[in-house]
Amino acid sequence: MNSLKNRLKDFKLSGICNSLEERLSLAKQKSMGYLEFLELLLNLA
Repeated sequence: MNSLKNRLKDFKLSGICNSLEERLSLAKQKSMGYLEFLELLLNLA
């Protein structure tokens, strides 16, 4: 997880990085697919 967070920061996506764990939890609760999860993350950027 730390390497992913570092890469997000490298790409100037700290907003996604800061809420990643919360969004992962939400995605698991709602059984989101990969595309839905990616859309959720990118709506935050």
